[in-house]
Amino acid sequence: MTTEFGLGRRLAGTGRAAPGHLPVRRMPAHPRWRIRHARFAAGSDVVAVAAPAGAYSLVSGTTPVAAGVVVGLAATSLLVTHTWDPAALGGRAELGRLLRGMLVAGGATGLLSLALDTLAGRPWVFGVLPAAAALAVGGRVALRAQLRRLRRRGGAVTRVLAVGSSESVASLVERTRQAPGLGWSVVAACTPTGTGPDDGALAAGVPVIGDLDAVPGLATDPRFDVVAVGPAAGWSPWRLRQLAWRLAGSGTELVVDPALAENAGPRTDLATVDGLPLLCLRHPAAPPGAGAGRAVLDGTAAALLLVLVAPLLLAVAVAVRRDGGPALVRDDRLDARGRTFGRLAFRCAGDTGAALHRMGLDRLPELLHVLCGTMALVGPRPAAPGPDVHPPPVRPGLVAGYPRRASR
Repeated sequence: MTTEFGLGRRLAGTGRAAPGHLPVRRMPAHPRWRIRHARFAAGSDVVAVAAPAGAYSLVSGTTPVAAGVVVGLAATSLLVTHTWDPAALGGRAELGRLLRGMLVAGGATGLLSLALDTLAGRPWVFGVLPAAAALAVGGRVALRAQLRRLRRRGGAVTRVLAVGSSESVASLVERTRQAPGLGWSVVAACTPTGTGPDDGALAAGVPVIGDLDAVPGLATDPRFDVVAVGPAAGWSPWRLRQLAWRLAGSGTELVVDPALAENAGPRTDLATVDGLPLLCLRHPAAPPGAGAGRAVLDGTAAALLLVLVAPLLLAVAVAVRRDGGPALVRDDRLDARGRTFGRLAFRCAGDTGAALHRMGLDRLPELLHVLCGTMALVGPRPAAPGPDVHPPPVRPGLVAGYPRRASR
């Protein structure tokens, strides 16, 4: 049984949501409190670097430009190491990323000093930046304390969709209620039967909104920040990998019971989530600008290829036209964001079209999509639109095979 979800129907005259239903509310990829917390963290880190840098510049009489360069290098290093990732703030990885970013800043400052053949960088590397790191850690500790106080008052809540047996859902609900500082709130659940104990609509006081088959469709709903998967009959490694692909790039975290971790697959990064015995599955994050760099390379390569194969394109178009009908056809496909675009290809009709298809020449017009940025040179083949089609969070490619979806 799958409980209808998202209509937000109300009990007559009570103003309360009916069991098994949640009110409709659209939310961004990250909750507002996470984004606000990330901004405070970024501001605290920059101030933590700027304060000792400015003080040393005044005391030593060095030019303020040097202080500005060090602050800029530190901010860039913290950004590149994903120190301000909203999903990581408040967890165990937060301080580790901060210190790693400061180490990168120290290395960049030392390399710059070596390139300029000067010893003036030593005080910045061994004095200013360590002091900045200490101040930044203090600022983060203060922000975490404020976050815990806010969570105890019911704010900064992470909304969890629990997936598993009725027993595992009840266990997760109990643990999260005993740890209010964690800020987790289980707001809905999915069980193998789509019902709670004794075929009820609730499990540990939480509405059951679907069975295991409904999880992929509900997981990307913006009302959930975390999907927590526990042991359940019928939950296979294939289901878990498909769910990981569905959530990749969505802003929703996937956490699993340690017993299921061996089924996570090689494309995920395992990390403990606060004090709960759960493991967080995240796809490796690309460095900032990596997507833009690849798009530039793809566009340049596509332009060169189009120039080289222009005579072949013209000859194929003339050959297809001789069979009657248009040379190009268009079919609907999905890009990385799930939007529909019209993919161009040479018409495969008659003997000429069959020969083109066998040789793969009918797909040459896709280079135009690569040039426009809709497709990449290498990536998964663009999927046809459908009710359950969710492409991976990369551009579809002209050459298939990367990345590969998990097979059943």
